[in-house]
Amino acid sequence: MSTPSLGLFVPLVAKPDQTAAVEQFLLAGHTLVQNEPETLQWFAIKYDAPESNPTKTIDTHFLIFDTFAGESGRQAHLEGPIAQALMANRPTLLVEGDEGVAIKKVEVVASKVSKSSGVPASDVKQGLPVGFRVLLTAKADKVDEVKNFLKATGAKLQTESSGPNVWFSFQFPGTSQFGIIGLFVSEAERQERSSSEFATQMREKATELLEGPPDVYAISVVAARF
Repeated sequence: MSTPSLGLFVPLVAKPDQTAAVEQFLLAGHTLVQNEPETLQWFAIKYDAPESNPTKTIDTHFLIFDTFAGESGRQAHLEGPIAQALMANRPTLLVEGDEGVAIKKVEVVASKVSKSSGVPASDVKQGLPVGFRVLLTAKADKVDEVKNFLKATGAKLQTESSGPNVWFSFQFPGTSQFGIIGLFVSEAERQERSSSEFATQMREKATELLEGPPDVYAISVVAARF
């Protein structure tokens, strides 16, 4: 399989009475993306709660994250049926303005993608029901150090048989902002990773490397294709 180098990070905010309809739209998108050979990975995600306040559930926030080997694949996706359907349904399903939908290009820093064994083909989540989404803003003089830290973490995860099946780190080009998405086979694994060596090091280095604390959300997978 090709190595992902580029991606799209697309947060969506549903109108309060349209959350179920947005989930159905994302499931329909999962069907459509099967016909996009240049889309390497595609994930539809629902935000659950911020790590800083796990009892504060977020019902209306979603995310599409997808990856590509090159710009041609990304452009084909942006001009394809999923993007067209999103724009057509936007006035009905999503709140107005950039809050409702923002299509952000990213560059993949590191990735690990492996399938769980024994997952039935009918499982649209591919055996990965939960995960986390992290956003980081590096200090201006620490961008390269943060990027290298994420690269090293990705390389280490590639050598581990345990750990997340799916893990991406990425950078919003031209900025000091980075992101991480990790997906897991169970809530127990997600909790284990939240206290992993990487998570511990990131917390310890936050004051030195980052403008502020990492923005961490627990997420649920609506559908996945990889």
